[in-house]
Amino acid sequence: AIDSLRKAIDLEPTNATLYTQLGNAYLFAKKMEDAEQAYRQAIALKPDAMDAYIGMSVLFENQEKITDAIAVFANIGPQLNDHPDSLYQVGRLFYNRNAKDDVDRAEKLWLRAVEVQPDFGNVLYSLALLYDKKGNRAEAIKYMEKVQALHPDNQDVAKVLKTWRGR
Repeated sequence: AIDSLRKAIDLEPTNATLYTQLGNAYLFAKKMEDAEQAYRQAIALKPDAMDAYIGMSVLFENQEKITDAIAVFANIGPQLNDHPDSLYQVGRLFYNRNAKDDVDRAEKLWLRAVEVQPDFGNVLYSLALLYDKKGNRAEAIKYMEKVQALHPDNQDVAKVLKTWRGR
């Protein structure tokens, strides 16, 4: 895959999507420096290449550099606010880092993500866990029921709901 992407880039050297895909391939191959360089090239070519930002944040997260993974999104401004995948990713990073105010930051990002994409199952599930963590079981159940409506055959969701409802 890497060789094919390099050949495609030779043909289209200004294609940010190809660089993002190359970064993903390098990340999969655990060639972290090459992955970072490819993501940086994608962002240089297209400053709103949100998938490149997500890839770069995953790269840093894999290196256990959570604060760096969050910082990837610091300068992209309004684009983040309208991109549910990025909102989910940054929220997940804040939630997992769990420093002061991080859970509240995650909540805010995830609520914005479901405004943009109301049927985003991963965000709804994450919000359910967040509200359960905060001790707001009623709100947790509300979001988990939304996940169940999207995925009625998911036994894990049914099991969580059964536990939370006390049945």
